[in-house]
Amino acid sequence: MAPLRTSDLVREFGIPEATWRWWRHRGEGPRSFKLGRTVFYERDDIDDWLVAQKSTTAKGGAVEGCISATQSLEPSSAGRSQGQPQKSSQGIVK
Repeated sequence: MAPLRTSDLVREFGIPEATWRWWRHRGEGPRSFKLGRTVFYERDDIDDWLVAQKSTTAKGGAVEGCISATQSLEPSSAGRSQGQPQKSSQGIVK
């Protein structure tokens, strides 16, 4: 497969060309190379970078030990009886 240009990535991902240039400058984007003055990216390097981005920035999904929608986020009454501070209706800590 032919190498991709920055403009190809702009069309594919909708991320502005300036962002791809900035990422290249900072070493944060996918691996790239130059032929003359034109920057190119190999598809495999784009795919590898996407996998790395997904693994470092992913949020959500069910994880064992997380609070479910049916569990309360409020502390239990048992915790209050063990000397933990409580707020009154006026926001004053007792």
